[in-house]
Amino acid sequence: MKKILKYIGIVLLILLPFAVLFVPIGNNIILDKYTNKLKHVKLNADYEVLAKDSECGKLVGNGNGMQYFSALLIHSKEPLKWENKHEEGIFLVAVNNDSFNDFIEGYDFGSSCNNIKKKLEKINNTENHYVMYSFYNADLDSIWNDDLRAH
Repeated sequence: MKKILKYIGIVLLILLPFAVLFVPIGNNIILDKYTNKLKHVKLNADYEVLAKDSECGKLVGNGNGMQYFSALLIHSKEPLKWENKHEEGIFLVAVNNDSFNDFIEGYDFGSSCNNIKKKLEKINNTENHYVMYSFYNADLDSIWNDDLRAH
């Protein structure tokens, strides 16, 4: 009986760290998936990605729940067109637009866009520069909400 308890204890000591690390690693993989999805969005013209920022955790609002935010600073030789639809979760904001200032200075996502802010400081002409971003929530009853960053 003591041998069985000893083996159970050893198995638990081995499995417990994996169980604790599984959820945060899984959330990082999901965040990378959303960021890659953003990089492959088809727009009316070709574009290049100049900078990217992404973050997961409880980013806005109260309570608990995992949220995923990805943003890309992109440049195109011609103006880009995209109709922002909340159900798709992907948005496009022109850099030289007032809505960009609201986006970057606002409490919601501006603090998550440090790489984009640094890159924009080095750019003189922001014509045809855009920030494409996405924001998703994990399902409320999902295991991904067990990440400490979601609280």
